[in-house]
Amino acid sequence: MDRITTSLLGLLLTTGLAFADPITITYHEDGDDIPHTLGGYTTTAYDITGSCDAGTADCPTSFTTDTGNTIHFDQEVSVISPTWVEDPYVGATIFGVHSNIIELTPDKPLGAISFVISSYWDRAGAWVSADWASSTGSGTVRNPTSGHVPINQGDLDGVGVSIYAEPGACLTSITIEPPKWGFGSIRTADCVTTVPEPGSLSLLGLGLLGLGLARRTRRIAIPA
Repeated sequence: MDRITTSLLGLLLTTGLAFADPITITYHEDGDDIPHTLGGYTTTAYDITGSCDAGTADCPTSFTTDTGNTIHFDQEVSVISPTWVEDPYVGATIFGVHSNIIELTPDKPLGAISFVISSYWDRAGAWVSADWASSTGSGTVRNPTSGHVPINQGDLDGVGVSIYAEPGACLTSITIEPPKWGFGSIRTADCVTTVPEPGSLSLLGLGLLGLGLARRTRRIAIPA
């Protein structure tokens, strides 16, 4: 195998694999401690007025940020009035979730997101994962890698979570487990990096590999 073909194979491999996960997930004991600037991104909040109880009313499966980015939930959620929720961010919206796992998928990739996972009983726990994509590949980061982060405050207080992508990468979805009883106080920042589709990266790598093999075949076919 000549040098060019070897290089093209290396390029193909690196388009599907990243050397390191460019995502940081941090937990905060009190939601007030979550910084508004994460990895160079300044996050902004949103608010939803009113309330509804999933299963008994027409409740949302998405919300739109103040930048026009719509974030979808994979299930219907309750919207809980902040007037009686003891939430670290006064006036922020809390979503009640009726299963142990929920996925958030934005229409446009995010550069950063923060939120609070709430619980009304002691010794609850949670883990969070983030899917990311960049020009060098994609992946998933879970924190903690095993087990749960305890949520022991009770009384509807919660544990804060902040997630951000390094330059060149974007967040494509967020999974929270277990969010029961709920999560909220969401702040987001849209990603400023254009991320190629994974399929496009694979096609590019295969095309370059094909060119290298064709060049090698042509060299073999020509008599010395």
